[in-house]
Amino acid sequence: MNQKEEKIQLEENIEQWISNYIDKSLSGSLIQIYKDVNPSKINSLITQSIKNISMFDYSCDFFVLFKLHGEYQYILINRTIKSIGIVDIGEIVTYSKISSPYQAFLISSKGFSSEIGNFLTNEHTTDRLLKYNNNTVIGFQMTSRSPNKDSILPISKRNLFDGL
Repeated sequence: MNQKEEKIQLEENIEQWISNYIDKSLSGSLIQIYKDVNPSKINSLITQSIKNISMFDYSCDFFVLFKLHGEYQYILINRTIKSIGIVDIGEIVTYSKISSPYQAFLISSKGFSSEIGNFLTNEHTTDRLLKYNNNTVIGFQMTSRSPNKDSILPISKRNLFDGL
């Protein structure tokens, strides 16, 4: 499989997984999955009602809008077909600090790079590196429509994926 095909396959897997995750794990209702979009430029009454959305002037791979307990929420997802590196982490954490999403995911078809994967098994280090506001970016390797549970970091978030 070439890189373009691998990217398309990863995106399809993410879209199916996030739809299932919102429905089954969060008991929410998916409204829209926006791909390769600048959230501040989305022309929708729902997105325009999100506090400070005009400040979300960045492009993420997926901006996932859903409804949970009667309120509109959103998830940010960045994906890569390479191993997740420190630059990938820095980018999604920065986006998350700006926009404070319900959740943020960093998803790769390869998982974390070996030089930071071992480093991130330390819970204190993981917290410091992946934390934004009162939440944490969750990173993992996507394998045919579901996360590789052994790859999920921080380790404390692995229970969120039980039953998926």
